[in-house]
Amino acid sequence: IEYFGDVNSSEPAQHRLGPVIASDFSLAPLGLRGTIRSEVSYLAGLTAATERGTVRWHLEYGISF
Repeated sequence: IEYFGDVNSSEPAQHRLGPVIASDFSLAPLGLRGTIRSEVSYLAGLTAATERGTVRWHLEYGISF
């Protein structure tokens, strides 16, 4: 579960909460270095200032040194 909150004194607070699915994929079987990490989540708005729903996708490539 992920939560994002934004509190700014000049605007109403925005808060989002929802489930996340994460995966890691090693590139070693392909003869390459590193890993690929992916996250997908659907975040529901918790306040009137927040949109009703947001889809978030994060893709990351990492190499250990």
